[in-house]
Amino acid sequence: MTEPVQTDEFAGEQPAVESEEPRRSERARTLTEKGKEFQKEKTKGILLRFDSIYDHWKALTKVAKKSIIKQDPRNILHINTIQRELSELNIVYDEYRRIDSPACEMRRKLDNNKGSVSNSRNNGGDYLA
Repeated sequence: MTEPVQTDEFAGEQPAVESEEPRRSERARTLTEKGKEFQKEKTKGILLRFDSIYDHWKALTKVAKKSIIKQDPRNILHINTIQRELSELNIVYDEYRRIDSPACEMRRKLDNNKGSVSNSRNNGGDYLA
């Protein structure tokens, strides 16, 4: 017996391979109790680190401001040290933002830091170089 001849339009072509991504779940992702507890511990640690860096930065800027007012170049801290602390503060802030939305107080502290550094540059002139 002879086999019937295919008269299909796609008989000569190979089936197209779909390059779609694998199907993802449509359900919203929620943490388990243990996951929530872990996230809470992690954010608590980041907040402690943020506060510690903030306090250190604040102490450095106070010393720098007093030195500027007294115009005593021997005791003036270099702006690089203050900027390094500010960049570390930004890193910790971004790390916290990846996990959770920061509180108003945390944002206020960071905004104050950025404003203080720019004021120190303007007021410090040659001393903070």
